[in-house]
Amino acid sequence: MVELVVLPVHQRLAELHTIVDKRPLTADEQVEFHDCMQINADVMFELGKIKIASQQAFETDDTEWQHDICARIEAVSKKFIRGGIYSG
Repeated sequence: MVELVVLPVHQRLAELHTIVDKRPLTADEQVEFHDCMQINADVMFELGKIKIASQQAFETDDTEWQHDICARIEAVSKKFIRGGIYSG
């Protein structure tokens, strides 16, 4: 089972959402919001591909494939969470 975490990018999106409820975003904040949304889309796309592969590996009882999927999850984690594209 894949453990999902709240990415720093999602924390920042929540902050920007709170700000926009109080005042318009600055130009820099608007750029940051757009960047965060792109990163979010990238993460969701990668996790979606992994979820499909994980289900297929489970249904075919392919243990080796399941191990490969775990490695992909780790790669996504390193890319998006631990100092990669956005580490907060």
